[in-house]
Amino acid sequence: MNIKKLLWSHGEQLRQIQPWPYLNDALAKFQADKLLKIQRGLDETEIILLMLCIIGIMHLQHKTIDSVLAWGKRLDSLVEKSSDLSAASQRKHHTTTLGRPTDVLQAG
Repeated sequence: MNIKKLLWSHGEQLRQIQPWPYLNDALAKFQADKLLKIQRGLDETEIILLMLCIIGIMHLQHKTIDSVLAWGKRLDSLVEKSSDLSAASQRKHHTTTLGRPTDVLQAG
């Protein structure tokens, strides 16, 4: 008879006759250790993914803040140019009306 078949068939009988509490405890601990190791790996992966998401969000916020600040600078520049143009227009209007004779002003 093949030794594997012999051990297999008698091994089942031996397991039923003689309990193996140490073997069962070792097997349970080994399985728990494997599950714990897998869980730790999943936890580490989750932490890394969360960190990448946070970094991505911070990058988007930074880009958004930068674009808002740039837009604000452009808006300030436009307001300043508009004020300069308005002041120049008023000066031009003021100098042309002051330099005209009074009879031209009354006719116009």
